[in-house]
Amino acid sequence: MHEQFKAAIIKYIEYYNNEKINTKRKGLSSLACRLQTFSRFSFNLICLTFW
Repeated sequence: MHEQFKAAIIKYIEYYNNEKINTKRKGLSSLACRLQTFSRFSFNLICLTFW
């Protein structure tokens, strides 16, 4: 039973972080929001590096 509970918690965390759509993030999942933010950050960092 302990393993079933652990598996259920892991499954929910994966769902929450990777699949759940959030209206506060303009319909993006948590993962998609982080990737979008990271891509903007790295683009700005690259631009600052070359200027």
